[in-house]
Amino acid sequence: MEIITRQKEGRKLDTFVLILGIIVCVAGLYSFHLYYSSSLKLREKLEYIEENDRELKRTLIKGLIYRFNNNEGNETPFDFERFVANLFEKHYGGNAIVTESTGDGGIDIEHFQGEELYLGQVKCFDETNTVDYTPIAIIHSQMIKKGAKGGFIVTTSRFTENARKYAEGLDIELYDGKDLVNLWIEDVQLEVEDSIDIIPSET
Repeated sequence: MEIITRQKEGRKLDTFVLILGIIVCVAGLYSFHLYYSSSLKLREKLEYIEENDRELKRTLIKGLIYRFNNNEGNETPFDFERFVANLFEKHYGGNAIVTESTGDGGIDIEHFQGEELYLGQVKCFDETNTVDYTPIAIIHSQMIKKGAKGGFIVTTSRFTENARKYAEGLDIELYDGKDLVNLWIEDVQLEVEDSIDIIPSET
């Protein structure tokens, strides 16, 4: 009789453990479902934000091209050089000087940072007009001639793969349209933050 009682109690314990296991599994599956659903929604939101960010930057690039490379406007590619020089000066410090339009040896900007000189060339091109290795070779040649620390090429379009490979190890930075827009956005954000800092607080 005692053995039968123990067997019944054992079966009850097994049943309880089984039910508890089922509850835990169901709870786990439900938690996983909630996590997966929230992760999916979060991923969709992130993709939406990233796509909007890319679209905004594409629009800004087109705006720069239209502003500085449009025969109908008042601004010219030379104004684009000044725009980039001003941007680099604000972002990296130092003194960025736009060279004369003729007899500059292919150099558009001389950027002095302390005792160091950086030489730059800028290209306000349509997005379909890619930049090859030619301006990189010119900058590198002038770096050697002038004893410059480094160089940079800035364009509103893109660089060819050969151009990027050519620039490796030459201390020449390449800024495509996206990089340029990122610098521009960062500069605007800093200006906004500085403006907020100087606004007197109400007492």
